[in-house]
Amino acid sequence: MKKIFEYIGILSLVCFSFFLTDKTVSVVQEIDDIMIQIKNNQHKYHQNSMNASVDKQYIVPGLPEKSVDIEKSYTEMKKVGVYDTNHFVYKVTKPKENLDNYLNKYIVSGNPQKRMVSIILIIKDKSLSSVLNLLGDKRVAFVLDNDTISTEIKNIELALERGNEFLIGDTNIQQFLSTKQQLDTLKNPTMICYNEKEDKKFLSLCQKNKYYSVTSTTITKTPLSQTKDLLRSGSFLVFEVNQQFLKEFPNILSYIESKGYVIAPLSFHIKED
Repeated sequence: MKKIFEYIGILSLVCFSFFLTDKTVSVVQEIDDIMIQIKNNQHKYHQNSMNASVDKQYIVPGLPEKSVDIEKSYTEMKKVGVYDTNHFVYKVTKPKENLDNYLNKYIVSGNPQKRMVSIILIIKDKSLSSVLNLLGDKRVAFVLDNDTISTEIKNIELALERGNEFLIGDTNIQQFLSTKQQLDTLKNPTMICYNEKEDKKFLSLCQKNKYYSVTSTTITKTPLSQTKDLLRSGSFLVFEVNQQFLKEFPNILSYIESKGYVIAPLSFHIKED
């Protein structure tokens, strides 16, 4: 019996020691200059959520709520030894009304507050390699038909390695499933359909497979001129890849960036968390 009481006493002492250590660490953190600055400045980096905006059959993504994770931010800044807002860690929460609730709607742009633009390229021939040579470090979304995918595997793999994405643009169930299977095999990360004609059957098919549906008018002629007319924060710029486009593409990229927009991958552009 005496041994039992000794064990209980030792266990109690260990538990109290852990408790005291934890309290001491907490007190030290509270008076640490890094922690004080984090708490004093966290409100400057808080972002309120914005619900997705719905207008009939169309939708524009919302924005998440972002708040500073004080403890994780403190841990990261202690690693470098200074208060640095680049090391803030955030808690991110999707808006209540978000794209996942409206897979039966067409996404017509990104949220304009992001100051982003996405490029979607429709390829109907073997011009994928030519586009990749012009892209540099920019990332875009491609739409290829099923037959083109099967002949462009190596270029698709290269495009994916560079962070580009592929959308599904086929409008019947057989082609949809075949394209989806091929892209899944190639580890395409994006679950987005491109539905220019706003085909309701295609929309329903994409919804059933839990894909987002994007729509926009494809630019087929005078691509640079039309880019200047259509460019807005949140724009989806869709081009049919032809000789005129390839000729003007470098100038299109330069023009977009000269206006202060970030050319972002489509999936990141519409992301709400």
